[in-house]
Amino acid sequence: MRPVGTARAGRSSNFTMRLLASGLIILACAGCSTSHTASGTIAGRYYVARGLPHPVAEQPVSAPIAIDNVATHRIEQAFSDSHGYFKLVVPPGTYDIYGRSRHALITKTVIVAPGATTEADLGATLVETP
Repeated sequence: MRPVGTARAGRSSNFTMRLLASGLIILACAGCSTSHTASGTIAGRYYVARGLPHPVAEQPVSAPIAIDNVATHRIEQAFSDSHGYFKLVVPPGTYDIYGRSRHALITKTVIVAPGATTEADLGATLVETP
């Protein structure tokens, strides 16, 4: 003979275990079915050099860098550090990159592949006029 209330407690415990197991299976399947597009990275250095025909040492430019997705026209912004380096993780695609400072506006177009780092140095030689 089973004590009163034991059958109900056993069923409730089994139901809870099945519910937990179902939830874990659903979470596992949701993770499998979600397709993630691998991101890529744009990394570079923004600098200027002065003088021709033999430019002097490159001078890093610390400035905002605009990164425009050519397909969507969504603009992201990165900042070059005191050494001129910048980096931004973006979805794969084609990007126009703009660096602007008091010295110059420099542009470059790059293609970013999934999981890859695309180098995008922005450099210019400034000609000084007398």
